[in-house]
Amino acid sequence: MRAVGVAAFLVSGCLGASEIRSMVTKPYNATEAKDFLDCVSGSVESYKVKVEDDGTVLMKPSSPRSLDDNGRDKVLFDCMSEHAGMLRTAAESSLYSPEQTALLSDLSSVSAEILGSLGASGQAMVSTTKQRREIGTRSDGTYNFYPDLDKGCGSQDLVHAKIAICNVVSRAYQCFQCENDDSSKTMSCYVWPHHNCQKGDERGYSLPPKSITPKIDRSTFSYIGNYIK
Repeated sequence: MRAVGVAAFLVSGCLGASEIRSMVTKPYNATEAKDFLDCVSGSVESYKVKVEDDGTVLMKPSSPRSLDDNGRDKVLFDCMSEHAGMLRTAAESSLYSPEQTALLSDLSSVSAEILGSLGASGQAMVSTTKQRREIGTRSDGTYNFYPDLDKGCGSQDLVHAKIAICNVVSRAYQCFQCENDDSSKTMSCYVWPHHNCQKGDERGYSLPPKSITPKIDRSTFSYIGNYIK
């Protein structure tokens, strides 16, 4: 049995099925990427941008601070959700390593062509029927977290976690997927390489209703999901 933090439980029981939209890789499209950049540019906040090795377009606040999906970064998270079927994106706090953030490119200086040249990845939303084990009756205010102790997510657990409650594990997960099972609400999912959902280097993902992230290799000691209002 794998370690699970408060306000979450591993699932066993009857095997059931659920319709969900999976985020999958597709060829990069510069027009769609430009739409995302234009969307984020509508925010009064300023951001730095980088493209990670897996093609994720990573957005970080230009000033040293944590992320706030229902406040200063609401436009960013709304844009990430709106364009989840176009571009692979994530956001990260700039509080932990401001000197590294300062070296990144300003959003205003980045074009869709530049993102493409740096290896940005397109993303599609594909409807699938997901098999999983359910226990009892699901209630509102929960989401699904699929962790694995090994990279690649080859043998994932299913954890039902409560919205807005930090979940902590004693041994770091090395891979995960986060699933928004709500049919109408957009959800953010944050992960930390530290315990207790703190220390300022969280990474956030924005999930449209009824969607699940790709399998993400990232050392994770704590995580939390929130609804974006």
